[in-house]
Formats: sequence, structure tokens, C-alpha cells
Amino acid sequence: VTVPGTSLKIHAHPDFRFFATQNSSAYATEDELGEIISTLRKSEKGVQPIDRRIAKFYTLANKKFSITMREIIKWLKRHETFLSSSQFDAPCLWADVGWTIFAPRMTSKSKEADQSELRGYMVKAKVVD
Repeated sequence: VTVPGTSLKIHAHPDFRFFATQNSSAYATEDELGEIISTLRKSEKGVQPIDRRIAKFYTLANKKFSITMREIIKWLKRHETFLSSSQFDAPCLWADVGWTIFAPRMTSKSKEADQSELRGYMVKAKVVD
């Protein structure tokens, strides 16, 4: 393994093992998640309505779809990328970007029902009108 930014190389022991875990964000309240999302977005204006809406979507949809904070972070980063090439920040843009992350996980067997339910969560959380 090469350490980024250096020429230092580290050789792992043959018995080396790496284990990683991810804790669920289900223990956090919507308000706490809104603050976390605001921090991740690097919002200079503090917690914005979209931060609360994404937090609400997460708490609604996570029960069935097991959404991770990693996916929420992807959503934020993709939105930032799309926004830099767009002239506006409309709620529908947030939903469209979110859809690029969550739609691929739908199985063909339950795709239509799951898509409808997921869209319902976005509407209920007011991520999309």
C-alpha cells in the first residue's frame, strides 16, 4: 500500500485483516440528521429546509429500503455536481438526483411498486412536489 501524498510504501503482514462496520443512523432524530446533512453540504446559512426534507425522507424510506448515510452523502455530492451545471436549485432537481441513487436498487419483481413507494416518500418529505 502506498500512502497518498508520499512515496512511503507499507507492506501488509500475511495475516493482516481489515474489518469495517457502519452504524445505522436510525438512532438520530430528524433534527440531528438535518444538522448533519447541513454540515455535509457545507452550508454557510445553517440548516436549510432541504436538509430537513432529506432527513425526513431518510427516516421514512430507511425502514423498508435500508438507506445508508453513504447514499445520502452520494446524493449531496451528485446534487452539487449537477447544480454547478444548472441555473437553478429546484426541489425537482433534488428528487431527480436522488432517484439516480435509489432507483438502481429496485428489483425487477417489485420495481414498479417500490418505485411508487419511494416516490411517495419523496413527496411526503417534500423533496419533490
